[in-house]
Amino acid sequence: MPEPLNERHEQLPAGTACEVTVPGTETEADPSTPTAGRVDQYVSSLPDFPPRSQLKQRITALHVNGTPVKLSAKVQPGDTITFTLLPEIVPEVTGEMIDLDVVYEDTGILVINKAAGMVVHPGAGNWSGTLLHALMGRYRQDAYFSPPAATTAVSDESVLGEPHGDFPSTVRPGIVHRLDKDTSGVMIVAKNATTHQFLTAQFASRTTTKRYIALVKGSPIHTTGYIAGSLERDPRHRTRFRVAGNLQHETLTTLDTEVPGWTESAYRDGRGKPALTTYTVLRRFAGYTLVLLRPHTGRTHQLRVHLTAIGSPIVGDPVYARGDGKLPTAPLMLHALHLTIVTQSGGTAERFTAPVPEAFRRVIREVRTLTTAGRQPSRERPPSR
Repeated sequence: MPEPLNERHEQLPAGTACEVTVPGTETEADPSTPTAGRVDQYVSSLPDFPPRSQLKQRITALHVNGTPVKLSAKVQPGDTITFTLLPEIVPEVTGEMIDLDVVYEDTGILVINKAAGMVVHPGAGNWSGTLLHALMGRYRQDAYFSPPAATTAVSDESVLGEPHGDFPSTVRPGIVHRLDKDTSGVMIVAKNATTHQFLTAQFASRTTTKRYIALVKGSPIHTTGYIAGSLERDPRHRTRFRVAGNLQHETLTTLDTEVPGWTESAYRDGRGKPALTTYTVLRRFAGYTLVLLRPHTGRTHQLRVHLTAIGSPIVGDPVYARGDGKLPTAPLMLHALHLTIVTQSGGTAERFTAPVPEAFRRVIREVRTLTTAGRQPSRERPPSR
């Protein structure tokens, strides 16, 4: 017989008291958000709440309209759901000896070329082999990289998605920003608490400059342009994000030209988080385009969602793009190429570059071959005699 939740977690610190009301009509909320069904289905569909697989272990004191219920209970429009959400237990993190591609290192920072497939920080389903494990193994004699044996924290991607989120710094030493698992490229790591604060402040104030290179499907209509549109979690697919509200896609003079009227506060419309991306076309191929990107904000999946929204999803994207029959083995074709940031040692802005990986170059060669083949005149068979 399963243990009662209140007994199972009696040693845990108090959780967060939550109250949500099921919308009475579609006009009260996003039409795609469920307005009836099981409690666990409805709660897990809401932004910033854990998936159904975690609810049984993390919800206690569950009531609907003041009556104690189970997670399988049905709710109707207008019902009020109250419960306590317990913190997720973060397992002990220990160092692992994992090779890193080092771009630069001094006493305060480590700059790496993160490999595609490496997760930055432990989270649900990724409790080993992360960048944090590699850092703790590399600097195993350094007290800064020896966090407490275990702690409780929400490790949902909604927190990790922002470089200065609420995930406790005591369990992510050195990590000041992140890249998606399948994105390769330049990352900077702090090697002490003072540097961590110094770098984090720059990401928080958006004074760093990042450049990504990507191969996208189709051909963006502008040679250089900007994409502005707030992002929110897709209520039907928790691992996905989408554009909330209106999307602006207009031409621009250069990648760094100021976007007319853009400020984060001006784009806050109550839905999602404001996001701005500028891009410039490097080369157009037959059916594909190589682009240079600058994210002016640091939202989760920002580049992937924005490019999908303008009809040019990134090649190899397993979440936002359909399979490509011409490039079936292509990885996510998104690479963090440059990072410009002020370092404490130099006192001025420095630009760090991560070389494009061979897997990326291989796909570009394939696209060039496809383009060249498409330009060749077809060979007609000689007439039969």
